[in-house]
Amino acid sequence: MNEYQLEINDKKVEISEYPFSFENDWVTELNQFVFKRTNLQNSLKHYFSLIWGIGAKYKSRTDWVFKYALRTFEFRTVEISRNSWKLFENLLFKTSLIQPAILDITTKILLSYRDYLNEESLQKLTVLIRDIIKIHAPVNHSFEVSWALWLAKSFNISISEETANSVLDTKDDFAILILLCMTREMNLVQGSPNFEKIETNLKEDILFSSNWLLAYESIKKGWLNPAEENLIENNGFFNILKDLDISFFNCELQLTTIPKREGAEQIVTGQNYETNAESISQETVDGTEFISVSGIL
Repeated sequence: MNEYQLEINDKKVEISEYPFSFENDWVTELNQFVFKRTNLQNSLKHYFSLIWGIGAKYKSRTDWVFKYALRTFEFRTVEISRNSWKLFENLLFKTSLIQPAILDITTKILLSYRDYLNEESLQKLTVLIRDIIKIHAPVNHSFEVSWALWLAKSFNISISEETANSVLDTKDDFAILILLCMTREMNLVQGSPNFEKIETNLKEDILFSSNWLLAYESIKKGWLNPAEENLIENNGFFNILKDLDISFFNCELQLTTIPKREGAEQIVTGQNYETNAESISQETVDGTEFISVSGIL
Protein backbone atom coordinates (compact mmCIF):
# COMPACT_ATOMS: atom_id res chain seq x y z
CA MET A 1 0.00 0.00 0.00
CA ASN A 2 2.79 2.41 0.91
CA GLU A 3 4.52 1.75 -2.39
CA TYR A 4 1.49 3.05 -4.29
CA GLN A 5 0.78 5.90 -1.83
CA LEU A 6 -2.52 4.29 -0.81
CA GLU A 7 -1.73 3.94 2.85
CA ILE A 8 -4.20 5.24 5.42
CA ASN A 9 -3.18 8.46 7.13
CA ASP A 10 -4.16 8.04 10.77
CA LYS A 11 -4.01 11.80 11.29
CA LYS A 12 -6.81 12.25 8.78
CA VAL A 13 -9.05 9.41 9.99
CA GLU A 14 -11.29 9.50 13.02
CA ILE A 15 -14.27 7.44 14.18
CA SER A 16 -17.18 9.23 15.82
CA GLU A 17 -20.33 7.86 17.40
CA TYR A 18 -23.66 8.91 15.88
CA PRO A 19 -25.24 11.46 16.10
CA PHE A 20 -22.63 13.99 15.08
CA SER A 21 -22.22 16.94 12.77
CA PHE A 22 -21.21 15.50 9.41
CA GLU A 23 -19.93 18.80 8.00
CA ASN A 24 -16.75 20.34 9.33
CA ASP A 25 -17.10 23.73 10.97
CA TRP A 26 -14.59 25.22 8.53
CA VAL A 27 -16.72 24.13 5.57
CA THR A 28 -19.67 26.02 6.97
CA GLU A 29 -17.46 29.01 7.70
CA LEU A 30 -16.14 29.14 4.13
CA ASN A 31 -19.61 28.69 2.64
CA GLN A 32 -20.86 31.66 4.63
CA PHE A 33 -18.14 33.98 3.36
CA VAL A 34 -19.30 36.76 1.05
CA PHE A 35 -17.27 38.82 -1.39
CA LYS A 36 -18.11 42.52 -1.39
CA ARG A 37 -18.67 43.92 -4.84
CA THR A 38 -17.55 47.36 -3.76
CA ASN A 39 -14.13 46.24 -2.53
CA LEU A 40 -12.96 42.94 -3.96
CA GLN A 41 -9.37 43.41 -2.80
CA ASN A 42 -10.38 43.65 0.85
CA SER A 43 -12.59 40.61 0.43
CA LEU A 44 -9.67 38.66 -1.03
CA LYS A 45 -7.47 39.63 1.91
CA HIS A 46 -10.13 38.54 4.39
CA TYR A 47 -10.80 35.29 2.53
CA PHE A 48 -7.18 34.19 2.37
CA SER A 49 -6.65 35.25 5.97
CA LEU A 50 -9.60 33.04 6.83
CA ILE A 51 -8.33 29.97 4.99
CA TRP A 52 -4.80 30.41 6.35
CA GLY A 53 -6.27 30.64 9.85
CA ILE A 54 -8.31 27.48 9.29
CA GLY A 55 -5.20 25.79 7.92
CA ALA A 56 -3.25 26.74 11.04
CA LYS A 57 -6.03 25.26 13.19
CA TYR A 58 -6.29 22.03 11.17
CA LYS A 59 -2.63 21.53 10.27
CA SER A 60 -3.05 17.92 9.19
CA ARG A 61 -5.81 18.92 6.75
CA THR A 62 -4.46 22.04 5.11
CA ASP A 63 -4.62 20.30 1.72
CA TRP A 64 -8.34 19.66 2.15
CA VAL A 65 -9.02 23.18 3.39
CA PHE A 66 -7.04 24.98 0.69
CA LYS A 67 -8.35 22.83 -2.16
CA TYR A 68 -11.92 23.36 -1.03
CA ALA A 69 -11.45 27.09 -0.55
CA LEU A 70 -9.83 27.70 -3.94
CA ARG A 71 -12.47 25.89 -5.99
CA THR A 72 -14.46 29.12 -6.14
CA PHE A 73 -11.62 30.70 -8.15
CA GLU A 74 -10.89 27.58 -10.20
CA PHE A 75 -14.51 27.40 -11.35
CA ARG A 76 -14.54 31.21 -11.79
CA THR A 77 -17.55 31.50 -9.55
CA VAL A 78 -15.86 34.61 -8.24
CA GLU A 79 -14.19 36.42 -11.13
CA ILE A 80 -10.90 38.18 -10.42
CA SER A 81 -10.66 41.60 -12.04
CA ARG A 82 -7.44 42.80 -13.59
CA ASN A 83 -7.19 45.51 -10.95
CA SER A 84 -7.28 42.88 -8.20
CA TRP A 85 -5.05 40.36 -9.92
CA LYS A 86 -1.69 41.39 -8.45
CA LEU A 87 -2.96 41.00 -4.89
CA PHE A 88 -4.67 37.73 -5.71
CA GLU A 89 -1.56 36.43 -7.46
CA ASN A 90 0.62 37.10 -4.41
CA LEU A 91 -1.84 35.42 -2.08
CA LEU A 92 -2.20 32.42 -4.41
CA PHE A 93 1.57 31.94 -4.74
CA LYS A 94 2.07 32.12 -0.98
CA THR A 95 -0.72 29.64 -0.41
CA SER A 96 0.82 27.28 -2.97
CA LEU A 97 4.16 27.44 -1.21
CA ILE A 98 2.50 26.72 2.14
CA GLN A 99 0.64 23.72 0.71
CA PRO A 100 1.84 22.53 -2.72
CA ALA A 101 -0.93 19.93 -2.75
CA ILE A 102 -3.02 22.66 -4.42
CA LEU A 103 -0.65 23.06 -7.38
CA ASP A 104 -3.10 21.41 -9.76
CA ILE A 105 -5.71 24.02 -8.86
CA THR A 106 -3.10 26.79 -8.95
CA THR A 107 -2.15 25.72 -12.46
CA LYS A 108 -5.76 25.82 -13.67
CA ILE A 109 -6.31 29.26 -12.16
CA LEU A 110 -3.15 30.66 -13.73
CA LEU A 111 -4.03 29.18 -17.11
CA SER A 112 -7.48 30.75 -16.86
CA TYR A 113 -5.98 34.17 -16.21
CA ARG A 114 -2.77 33.85 -18.22
CA ASP A 115 -3.49 37.15 -19.98
CA TYR A 116 -3.07 38.86 -16.61
CA LEU A 117 0.44 37.49 -16.05
CA ASN A 118 3.33 39.84 -16.82
CA GLU A 119 7.10 39.56 -16.53
CA GLU A 120 7.02 40.15 -12.79
CA SER A 121 4.42 37.39 -12.42
CA LEU A 122 6.62 34.93 -14.30
CA GLN A 123 9.63 35.85 -12.18
CA LYS A 124 7.69 35.10 -9.00
CA LEU A 125 6.35 31.91 -10.51
CA THR A 126 9.91 30.86 -11.38
CA VAL A 127 10.96 31.27 -7.74
CA LEU A 128 7.91 29.32 -6.56
CA ILE A 129 8.66 26.42 -8.92
CA ARG A 130 12.33 26.35 -7.94
CA ASP A 131 11.58 26.38 -4.22
CA ILE A 132 8.92 23.67 -4.41
CA ILE A 133 11.20 21.32 -6.34
CA LYS A 134 14.10 22.10 -4.00
CA ILE A 135 11.99 21.22 -0.96
CA HIS A 136 10.06 18.22 -2.28
CA ALA A 137 12.38 16.44 -4.73
CA PRO A 138 14.77 15.17 -1.99
CA VAL A 139 11.86 13.49 -0.20
CA ASN A 140 10.35 12.05 -3.40
CA HIS A 141 7.07 13.95 -3.28
CA SER A 142 5.96 13.02 -6.79
CA PHE A 143 2.77 15.09 -6.90
CA GLU A 144 4.43 18.35 -5.86
CA VAL A 145 7.45 17.92 -8.14
CA SER A 146 5.40 16.83 -11.16
CA TRP A 147 2.97 19.72 -10.88
CA ALA A 148 5.78 22.22 -10.34
CA LEU A 149 7.35 20.97 -13.59
CA TRP A 150 4.01 21.13 -15.39
CA LEU A 151 3.65 24.72 -14.25
CA ALA A 152 7.07 25.51 -15.66
CA LYS A 153 6.21 23.77 -18.93
CA SER A 154 2.85 25.55 -19.17
CA PHE A 155 4.39 29.01 -18.91
CA ASN A 156 7.68 28.32 -20.73
CA ILE A 157 9.77 28.78 -17.60
CA SER A 158 13.25 27.28 -17.81
CA ILE A 159 14.83 25.39 -14.93
CA SER A 160 18.48 24.98 -14.02
CA GLU A 161 20.63 21.91 -14.55
CA GLU A 162 20.86 21.50 -10.77
CA THR A 163 17.08 21.50 -10.44
CA ALA A 164 16.76 19.02 -13.31
CA ASN A 165 19.25 16.64 -11.70
CA SER A 166 17.34 16.76 -8.43
CA VAL A 167 14.26 15.65 -10.38
CA LEU A 168 16.23 12.78 -11.94
CA ASP A 169 17.27 11.67 -8.47
CA THR A 170 13.62 11.10 -7.55
CA LYS A 171 13.42 8.28 -10.14
CA ASP A 172 9.76 9.20 -10.57
CA ASP A 173 8.39 8.30 -13.99
CA PHE A 174 5.90 11.14 -14.29
CA ALA A 175 8.25 13.88 -13.16
CA ILE A 176 11.07 12.66 -15.39
CA LEU A 177 8.80 12.37 -18.43
CA ILE A 178 7.73 15.99 -17.98
CA LEU A 179 11.38 16.93 -17.56
CA LEU A 180 12.27 15.10 -20.77
CA CYS A 181 9.46 16.89 -22.58
CA MET A 182 10.81 20.23 -21.36
CA THR A 183 14.34 19.26 -22.38
CA ARG A 184 13.90 17.52 -25.73
CA GLU A 185 10.81 19.28 -27.10
CA MET A 186 10.81 22.75 -25.54
CA ASN A 187 14.45 23.54 -24.71
CA LEU A 188 13.46 24.72 -21.24
CA VAL A 189 16.23 23.00 -19.27
CA GLN A 190 19.58 24.69 -18.89
CA GLY A 191 22.92 22.88 -19.08
CA SER A 192 23.22 19.11 -19.54
CA PRO A 193 21.23 17.10 -16.99
CA ASN A 194 22.59 13.66 -16.25
CA PHE A 195 20.15 11.58 -18.28
CA GLU A 196 22.87 8.94 -18.65
CA LYS A 197 21.97 7.59 -15.21
CA ILE A 198 18.52 6.78 -16.59
CA GLU A 199 19.77 5.40 -19.89
CA THR A 200 22.13 2.91 -18.23
CA ASN A 201 19.10 1.26 -16.59
CA LEU A 202 17.14 0.93 -19.83
CA LYS A 203 17.89 -2.76 -20.30
CA GLU A 204 16.85 -6.30 -19.47
CA ASP A 205 13.56 -6.46 -17.53
CA ILE A 206 12.94 -2.76 -16.94
CA LEU A 207 9.81 -2.92 -19.11
CA PHE A 208 8.36 -5.31 -16.52
CA SER A 209 9.34 -3.12 -13.59
CA SER A 210 7.57 -0.19 -11.93
CA ASN A 211 9.51 2.10 -14.29
CA TRP A 212 8.04 0.61 -17.47
CA LEU A 213 6.22 3.82 -18.35
CA LEU A 214 9.38 5.93 -18.34
CA ALA A 215 11.29 3.27 -20.26
CA TYR A 216 8.64 2.78 -22.94
CA GLU A 217 7.74 6.43 -23.50
CA SER A 218 11.29 7.81 -23.42
CA ILE A 219 12.51 5.24 -25.95
CA LYS A 220 9.44 5.40 -28.20
CA LYS A 221 9.66 9.19 -28.42
CA GLY A 222 13.43 9.11 -29.01
CA TRP A 223 14.18 11.09 -25.86
CA LEU A 224 16.62 8.54 -24.42
CA ASN A 225 18.99 5.94 -25.85
CA PRO A 226 18.61 2.59 -24.08
CA ALA A 227 21.67 0.70 -22.91
CA GLU A 228 20.16 -2.39 -24.54
CA GLU A 229 19.67 -1.94 -28.25
CA ASN A 230 16.17 -2.68 -29.61
CA LEU A 231 14.82 -2.96 -26.06
CA ILE A 232 11.20 -2.44 -27.10
CA GLU A 233 11.44 -4.46 -30.31
CA ASN A 234 12.79 -7.44 -28.33
CA ASN A 235 9.78 -7.40 -26.03
CA GLY A 236 6.74 -9.05 -27.60
CA PHE A 237 4.19 -7.11 -25.58
CA PHE A 238 5.63 -3.63 -25.84
CA ASN A 239 6.60 -4.11 -29.47
CA ILE A 240 2.89 -4.56 -30.24
CA LEU A 241 2.12 -1.30 -28.43
CA LYS A 242 4.80 0.49 -30.40
CA ASP A 243 3.61 -0.93 -33.74
CA LEU A 244 0.10 0.31 -32.94
CA ASP A 245 1.56 3.71 -32.01
CA ILE A 246 0.04 3.53 -28.54
CA SER A 247 1.29 6.16 -26.12
CA PHE A 248 0.45 6.98 -22.52
CA PHE A 249 2.03 10.41 -22.26
CA ASN A 250 1.27 13.38 -24.51
CA CYS A 251 3.60 16.32 -24.06
CA GLU A 252 1.26 18.64 -25.97
CA LEU A 253 -1.88 18.17 -23.88
CA GLN A 254 -2.98 20.86 -21.45
CA LEU A 255 -5.49 21.17 -18.65
CA THR A 256 -9.02 22.17 -19.52
CA THR A 257 -9.98 25.44 -17.87
CA ILE A 258 -13.32 27.15 -17.43
CA PRO A 259 -13.61 30.20 -19.69
CA LYS A 260 -14.99 33.49 -18.54
CA ARG A 261 -18.74 33.21 -18.89
CA GLU A 262 -21.11 35.81 -20.18
CA GLY A 263 -22.21 37.78 -17.17
CA ALA A 264 -19.10 36.90 -15.16
CA GLU A 265 -18.54 40.64 -14.80
CA GLN A 266 -21.19 40.39 -12.09
CA ILE A 267 -18.44 40.95 -9.54
CA VAL A 268 -18.59 44.54 -10.78
CA THR A 269 -21.98 44.93 -12.46
CA GLY A 270 -24.11 42.87 -10.13
CA GLN A 271 -25.61 40.67 -12.87
CA ASN A 272 -26.77 37.15 -12.07
CA TYR A 273 -25.24 34.17 -13.81
CA GLU A 274 -25.20 30.40 -13.50
CA THR A 275 -22.13 28.35 -12.60
CA ASN A 276 -21.42 24.67 -13.29
CA ALA A 277 -22.72 23.91 -9.85
CA GLU A 278 -25.37 26.34 -8.68
CA SER A 279 -26.24 29.96 -9.21
CA ILE A 280 -24.50 32.49 -7.02
CA SER A 281 -26.68 33.85 -4.30
CA GLN A 282 -26.88 37.61 -4.02
CA GLU A 283 -27.68 39.63 -0.97
CA THR A 284 -28.11 43.30 -0.25
CA VAL A 285 -27.27 44.54 3.21
CA ASP A 286 -27.64 48.24 3.98
CA GLY A 287 -27.41 49.01 0.28
CA THR A 288 -24.12 47.05 -0.19
CA GLU A 289 -24.24 44.12 -2.59
CA PHE A 290 -22.46 40.88 -1.83
CA ILE A 291 -21.60 37.66 -3.56
CA SER A 292 -21.81 34.53 -1.45
CA VAL A 293 -19.73 31.43 -2.09
CA SER A 294 -22.30 29.36 -0.25
CA GLY A 295 -23.53 26.32 -2.14
CA ILE A 296 -21.07 26.47 -5.03
CA LEU A 297 -18.33 24.09 -3.88
